[in-house]
Amino acid sequence: MRRAIGTLAVQMAQATGLDGVFAINKPIGMSSAQVIRDCQSYFNPSRLFKPMLEREEEGRRAQSARDRKRRSKDKQKVKVKMGHGGTLDPLATGVLILGVGRGTKSLQNFLECTKTYETVVLFGASTDTYDRVGRILQRRSYCDVTRDKVEAALASFRGRYRQMPPLYSALKMNGKPLYEYAREGKPIPREIETREVEVTELELVEWFEPGSHPHRWPVEEAGIAEKSLAERVWTAEQEQATGKKLTPEQEQEEDRAFAAHQSFKEKAEERQDMLIFDKQTGRKRKADGADAP
Repeated sequence: MRRAIGTLAVQMAQATGLDGVFAINKPIGMSSAQVIRDCQSYFNPSRLFKPMLEREEEGRRAQSARDRKRRSKDKQKVKVKMGHGGTLDPLATGVLILGVGRGTKSLQNFLECTKTYETVVLFGASTDTYDRVGRILQRRSYCDVTRDKVEAALASFRGRYRQMPPLYSALKMNGKPLYEYAREGKPIPREIETREVEVTELELVEWFEPGSHPHRWPVEEAGIAEKSLAERVWTAEQEQATGKKLTPEQEQEEDRAFAAHQSFKEKAEERQDMLIFDKQTGRKRKADGADAP
């Protein structure tokens, strides 16, 4: 009976295709984009997603008939259409919302949802990435930091206020994410705009005295250029009481530039993913198994 029900479910999925939204528990050390690539490696050969892939191939053929300039896209391997509603940093673990097929159209609805985070704060140093994998920008004494002082300081972070996004964020400026300016050591084109955030709850869950925990600061110190850039960002944050809003025309221009930049990056990542490192031979080979030169 169970086998019959399972067979029927597979047949129904094959007939209609699988479209929808689901959650995955993202492990540490993996980017959100890598989660999608890993899922696609399992979904692409599955019979359950065959109708979706056939539908995509038909769409490409129809588009190619209308526009001969898109022939190069026809040569690309068709993959299960997927996306994520929001991103998690590689260091973060937790719920990542994924959309499949037509379900990707619903992912925008999850961006405005209330989110819950649990994090560890280590006093005494700040880094260029605001996390433990960055390089140290400043060091400060933490001897006078007590639990009572931290509890009192949390009050200023509750409610609605304007927040300066970190330089290493996914926010875009002139079509490029801010973190790429930082990684390339290039100056940002203009001031980073503050954004309104709302924190409904903020509480100190646990407190560790110095020497009673395993957490450590990064070892590497940031260079003069990184420290200078961070100082300019911090100064702008102090001086910028309210964010300067872009005009609708500027927003459209940024969206177009960002879309073009993302398309370029995705194509580069796809070319990179087509190479697999063979641990046994130590050679690079194409995904189809043929040795690469």
